[in-house]
Amino acid sequence: MFNVIIVKNKLNAKNRGTTQRNHNIAEESLQRNEERIYSCRSKDKENLKSFFERNGKDGFILLVSYNNEGKIKDDNITETEIEDVYIGEIYDFILNQEKDEYQIKYLMKKKITDKRIIINILDGIDMDLASDYEDYSYVMARSLESLYNSVKDFLIKGVSPQLFNNYREIDETYKLSDYAQKNHMCRRMYGKLPEDKTRSEFQRDRERIVNSKAFRRLVDKAQIFSADKGDHYRTRMTHTLEVNQIAKAISVCLGLNVDLTEAIALAHDLGHTPFGHQGERTIQKILEGKELKGLFNISDQNARIGGFKHNYQSIRVMTKLEEKYIEYSGLDISFQVLEGALKHTKLKREENNIEEFIHKEFVEELHMDRDFCSNLEGQVVAVADEIAQRGHDIDDAITSGLISVDELIEALSSYKFQDLYKRLKNENEKINDNSRRYINKRELIVGRVISCIVSYFIKDVVQASEEEIKKKKLCNDDGIFNEKLIVFSENGEKCCQFIEKLVNKRVIADSEVAKFDSNADIVIKKLFEAYYKNPKLLHSGTLRKIYVDMLSSENEEVANSAIDLINGNLKVVRQEIKEITTDIITDISNEKQRVLFEKRKILIRNIADYIAGMTDSYAKKEYEELL
Repeated sequence: MFNVIIVKNKLNAKNRGTTQRNHNIAEESLQRNEERIYSCRSKDKENLKSFFERNGKDGFILLVSYNNEGKIKDDNITETEIEDVYIGEIYDFILNQEKDEYQIKYLMKKKITDKRIIINILDGIDMDLASDYEDYSYVMARSLESLYNSVKDFLIKGVSPQLFNNYREIDETYKLSDYAQKNHMCRRMYGKLPEDKTRSEFQRDRERIVNSKAFRRLVDKAQIFSADKGDHYRTRMTHTLEVNQIAKAISVCLGLNVDLTEAIALAHDLGHTPFGHQGERTIQKILEGKELKGLFNISDQNARIGGFKHNYQSIRVMTKLEEKYIEYSGLDISFQVLEGALKHTKLKREENNIEEFIHKEFVEELHMDRDFCSNLEGQVVAVADEIAQRGHDIDDAITSGLISVDELIEALSSYKFQDLYKRLKNENEKINDNSRRYINKRELIVGRVISCIVSYFIKDVVQASEEEIKKKKLCNDDGIFNEKLIVFSENGEKCCQFIEKLVNKRVIADSEVAKFDSNADIVIKKLFEAYYKNPKLLHSGTLRKIYVDMLSSENEEVANSAIDLINGNLKVVRQEIKEITTDIITDISNEKQRVLFEKRKILIRNIADYIAGMTDSYAKKEYEELL
């Protein structure tokens, strides 16, 4: 099953005509993409026949061309006597009775000339070309999973993303308005799974998101206060669920697609870092070179690493980082959900290149020419996120004692906020009338205050959006809207901004929050610096991802010189890490430096991915272990 045939081919042998011909035929096969034949000598015929009867005929062939004894010199890679290795797929083995030969039919797929890669491939089998072959034998057959997988990594092309948008119309669970997204409008990057008659496409999106690792991690990622402060303070997970509840309420009132709304709401913070917004601010500054200055050893001003923001990272999580399907990486989430998650907050295009987070051929599917989501369900989630933040930030502020209910009500007494002011005052008076015995009067007041604030904004948005939709009279042939239709009223917008300002003044600026943010900054910087200086500290999954990203690079030189940082030859790996992390990059227009920069960029981006994916607890644990 894991068959690899290793053919040794001594270029400066006495009978060099035969070995040179083997080399030329392999090159022909590679260049013309045509099958060729390698004929085995009598010594190898019986061994191969027995081997293939036991293990089957599928596998790879390596033609290892060398001079002298083919010595591998760890101490001086450039003097290694192996010239190159051709890697091909085996298609058949034919017993030629007339010539008494066993012929291997193959198609060469790749030629490796980088000495380090050659050493890495052959290091796994500890092979000596001069002494490990029997006399008059030129072929070695091995069934070794590690070698087979190492060779296979170089040949895998992966599935190219190709837009799929051929979905059927269905009877929706909810009655949908003309402006809602319908099942047949769904657009995906792959769409390879057969349609499910029991679920809509947006239901499938929601279920893929809920079952993702990134979603589960939200339970231990801070909103404003760390979970260490107490069980009643919100985490990124509880915030997500509250956004989901608010967004669903608005969607139902407006007749929009609730399944799509839920999927966007549940996905919108998947890319969030540990320690709230401070985590993403610190990573952003590191990537920009404003923190840990000089760490990356890059002096060329044109060599940009790219930015970091949690909404962009959510796209990367769903399209590149989650692993669920055999054929492709990511969750194959619809573009409707991806765009909604991206645009639930400000885009900040000048700091972030969207092509770092999604395949560049699909950027247009995200409608980057507008700041708001092109589907109304995504617009609903953006507004619901604002409402949820206003509600639970006030909740956390009152619970932590940074503001009192009376202070909040008084702050809203302006004539502009009379509607909400009256509601809050009325609820407060009802509670003070004591219609029953309260277990915790303060908790009850907080609960009623937040309920009033959230319901006020939901009603405001529904009413204002209905008026906006009616006024515009837009058609909805493809579910794509060029205008923002889900909005607050003018007074609702002012009220939302006022509460946000109040929270920023009384809560975000609080010394306890400042200490939390400062500690978060220290932890993130320490982790980033440690992982960059010694990538071997990274999780094995991240090291594997770095290798796969290099093999998949559009730059052929990067792909052809990718080193497996887990299973590679130790000296080769050390040399590769030293070059990637410490060699100074001064001019990326130089091809050699460009290759080095692309590798460094892959390393840095994967470190950012790894840290961003951590929970607060895991990040603190890693930090303590690195001290």
